[in-house]
Amino acid sequence: MKNNINVAFWNLGNLFDIQPNEISSNLEFTPNKGWNEKVRDIKIQNLTNIIKTTFDNGPDLIGICEIENVFLAEKLIDGLKKLLGRDDYQIAGTNVDGKLIPYHKGPDLRGIDTCLIYSNKIFEQIDGRGYMINFRFPTRDIFYAKLRVLEDNTKLNVLVNHWPSRRGRDDYSEPMDTEYSRYMTAEHCGKIVDSILKYPKMEIEKFPNNFYSTHEGKTVLEKLEERWNINILVMGDFNDEPFDKSIMKYLYATPDKSLLRKWKRIFRLAKEDFKNRDKTYKQIYLEQPSVLFNCMWNIYPNGSLYFRKTNSFNLFDQFIISRGLLVGEQGLKMNLKSINIYTKGITLGENLPESRFEQEDTCNERLIPFEFKQRPMSFEFDRIKNDINNSIIEGNETKSRQPSGYSDHFPITCKIDIL
Repeated sequence: MKNNINVAFWNLGNLFDIQPNEISSNLEFTPNKGWNEKVRDIKIQNLTNIIKTTFDNGPDLIGICEIENVFLAEKLIDGLKKLLGRDDYQIAGTNVDGKLIPYHKGPDLRGIDTCLIYSNKIFEQIDGRGYMINFRFPTRDIFYAKLRVLEDNTKLNVLVNHWPSRRGRDDYSEPMDTEYSRYMTAEHCGKIVDSILKYPKMEIEKFPNNFYSTHEGKTVLEKLEERWNINILVMGDFNDEPFDKSIMKYLYATPDKSLLRKWKRIFRLAKEDFKNRDKTYKQIYLEQPSVLFNCMWNIYPNGSLYFRKTNSFNLFDQFIISRGLLVGEQGLKMNLKSINIYTKGITLGENLPESRFEQEDTCNERLIPFEFKQRPMSFEFDRIKNDINNSIIEGNETKSRQPSGYSDHFPITCKIDIL
């Protein structure tokens, strides 16, 4: 009997296939610029080597972003199967006419997607879909999967996110430049959470006005609480810190457990507020957003990536949970002590010789600053230079350096206890 679920999330850092398309043909990850089958496969091998070690027998649930297609997801699974001897990994799918089709191809202009891989010995997928973020241009959508724990029929709803990057009009762009894009994405993610944890307006209208009265065998309040305690795991690269406005104000993800209240408490506090005294319970219910708990606050000041524009670590990769997963009302409970940024084997200091780093009493511009040893080691390969017509510049066709590295992000990991 398994008593917990091992979970990992990782921004894989530009895991592209080698076939260029009309959008990405002039970008750097094409055979014409050095991104070939050999280089791609080395990166996949490096990634699977790390994923394998995040837990003793690998993770049971893997959220990923910056992956281009289902073929690459299958290559990751094949690599993990060889390393771990596990044959239970499966790609979460999208519900198309009642049938789950593995992988969801999103609309992002660069072609990178979010994806979820799960153990089919632990879970059965019940539903899945991608939620489009309605900007004027295509961007990464939010992938949703509803899973059933085979052992006890407990349900787990998972949302895999990759919010708009911090970019702007110059090399030193402020978060403000794309801040509102993340506000909009946070609102959209919150709307999905609300649709899972709350009854829609049309159903609330049918309930009795007295929430303590019985409706279909249960009091209205009991029905509200039961839905309020559904298990949701929101994970991803949010491109914002846990304390940023997109996370706290728009997604309503807080470090304060006391704010994840039962409905009975919410109604009582609302009625004690003078401005709400004439509102009905139904009005209060519909106006109340779903509040989530952000699991990452206790691991500061550590970060999951080194953000070069600010020369500092940032905690953009996060696990965020519903009240149900926090308190364990419906068979699953997040083990908050297990929250971790996994750095083993991925740092610059572990992968480069000491001679590559400057010592504290030197200042050699050709060497890597000593304090960069703790940064994640991005994947590097020999890039072929091209002219304005995308043709290879003569004399720049071949290199001898072995591709190496992983991603510009560290994975994050956690354990969910099966109660």
